[in-house]
Order: sequence, then C-alpha cells, then structure tokens
Amino acid sequence: MGIDNFAWVATWKITHRCNLKCVYCDRREMTEAGAVEDVDHIAIVEKIAPYKPKFLNITGGDPSLLTDLPAVFKRAKELWNPRIRVVHNGTQPYKLLCAFPWLDRLVFSIDGPGTVNALTRGINGKQVFKRIAEVVPEAAKHGVELAFNCVLTTKNYDYIEALTEEIHAISPAISVCFSPVMPPKSDISLLSYPDKYEDFRKRYAQLKVQGHYLLQTFDNLKIHHENFAKIKCYNQYFTLRINPEGKISSCAMNVPVHVNEYAARWKKVFTRDGAKKARDLVEKFLSNRVGNNVDFNCTTICQCENWMDVLFLNHYNESIPIYINGLAERVSEEELMHVANFVKQHINAEFDVELFKERIAFPVQKSAA
Repeated sequence: MGIDNFAWVATWKITHRCNLKCVYCDRREMTEAGAVEDVDHIAIVEKIAPYKPKFLNITGGDPSLLTDLPAVFKRAKELWNPRIRVVHNGTQPYKLLCAFPWLDRLVFSIDGPGTVNALTRGINGKQVFKRIAEVVPEAAKHGVELAFNCVLTTKNYDYIEALTEEIHAISPAISVCFSPVMPPKSDISLLSYPDKYEDFRKRYAQLKVQGHYLLQTFDNLKIHHENFAKIKCYNQYFTLRINPEGKISSCAMNVPVHVNEYAARWKKVFTRDGAKKARDLVEKFLSNRVGNNVDFNCTTICQCENWMDVLFLNHYNESIPIYINGLAERVSEEELMHVANFVKQHINAEFDVELFKERIAFPVQKSAA
C-alpha cells in the first residue's frame, strides 16, 4: 500500500444488497435485496484482523439483510475487540437485535419526517421511527448507542424541527447529527447558499438551547478545506476500506470495486469533472505506490472520518466526542507517539499530542435510555 496505513478505522461495505431505492444512490453500484452473494464474511474478518482497526464501521447496501452479522461481530471482538458501528436505513432494525451483544453503535440514516423521507428513500419516516422505538429497550439493555444521521440539503432543511421533535419523542438520549451533502458545492447544498446555511445554523442553535441532543459536521468540513474541488485529506492514512468481496484499500480513490461498479465508474470519466478526477487518481496512485510519497490530495471529498483531520490540526467541536469514544483504550502509548511523529512531520508541526490524549480520554457521550 505504499506508505504504511495506521488503520485506525476500517469501513466495510459488507454487501451490495439493498431493500430501498433512494433517489440519490447509483443503483448500478447496488443489487436487489434478494440477490445472492457467495461471500465468506468470517474469512474477511480474519483478513482485516492483522490491521487491528480501532473502529470497524459496517455499511452497505444495508447490513440488516445479512444473517451472519452476529457471528461476524463476535469473531471481530474475539480477534482484536474493535468498537463496532453499523449504519442502517431504518427499515428493519429488529433484524439487528441478534447482533446487539457485540454492537457498540447503531446509526440510522434518515432524510426527514413523514413524507419527506418517503420522497427520497421510499419509506415514510413515521414507519422508520415506529420500528426504531421498538428496539430502544434492547439497545439500553446491551449498551448500544443509537443515533440518527440526516444529510441536509435545500430540499429537507426546512424540516429539522419536526425531525428533531419526533426523534426526541422516541428517546431524548438518541443523538441527531446533521451533515452536509456531498459534493458540498452542489446545487442542493446549503453551503452553496450562504443565506440558507445561516438560517439553518440559527434554527439549529435554537434547538440546542431547547435541550435537544444535536450534532452537526459542517464545521468538520469547513475547518481546513479552502477549495472543495481538490482537498487535503489527512485521515486517508488512518483508514481502510473493504468492499463486499473483501478487497482492502487504503484510500477511497483506489478502492477495488465489484464488476458491476466498473461500468458505472468508467462512464463517469466522460462527465464534466470525470476526466480531471481520473487524471488525479492516476497521479495519486503513482505518487503513493511508486514514489512512496505522502500525498494528501483528494478529489473525492467525503465526510466519513474527517474528525481525525480536525484533531490533528488541534481543533475541536461538538461532534468529535461521538467519533472518538472508545479510542483511548484501544491505542497504546507507543502507537500514539508513532502517530504524533507522522502528524508533526507531514500534517501539523504544532500538533499537541498531550492535548490529543486528553481529548480522547474524556469523550462526552450519552447512552440510549
């Protein structure tokens, strides 16, 4: 993989299968819920194990469609005990109950209340909330943190109060995180309209004053990206990506993909920005794999793990505790010093490792009630 990857976070797209047809998803990169996947997930867990990632993020498709999640999570806990987080579309959380003994955090993706969610995801928000309310007692019993993530756009930000109130009614201990849509300068992005973004921040602040358990990751995105077209992504040297077939990559720009994704990505080369992205990808590959250089450039901006970038720059905000919970007990002093040397040499010469240690040692986190 060229330069060593610290592998603090492993994000495993565990299946191509999905039971929804969200309007913004590329269906060429998904398969039907009933599609057959002949994959040995336990073998993939054992393939990931040597990296010993602190966090194992499970995404899809939708993970609830798999029947072997309990065995997968149990094996991961036995081999290296990562903090396991699952992202689920909220359609059938009851299918995840059998995995709760080994699950640490369950995040539900939602676009809004009622018909707002139905318009983009095909399922009414009320149905989602009802099904999630049914698993809250078991989550509390097993210490599983429950959270919602809502990607905000110009189409749904008017409904943040209604969404917040409905989730609060399920349990005031369930967090709601508002995230910017990708790419951040698209036609439906709040960041493309300063007046709408300011309006969101004012209404968000009012909800916080009322005592709602809210977070936002807009600050993580804006903290060090001056040009969204080509960014510096520091966390790519701390993250692994695993596709459903078990291929491991150290950067999203170089993730091996399933055969049904190649055609979709090849067609994108002929779009307005596709040729430039393809050229940047080749340059990055040569720099990392051949030149063995540290190259933070990226044209595939994402929100996944930029909390690390925030911390490496000695910054902090309200969303950080959610992400760092469980890190302190999983990183040794020796490893932390190795990371600090890398950060000081390549990212931030003023990196304060003692401040970093203090922050990861005392994350503030609520649990489901």
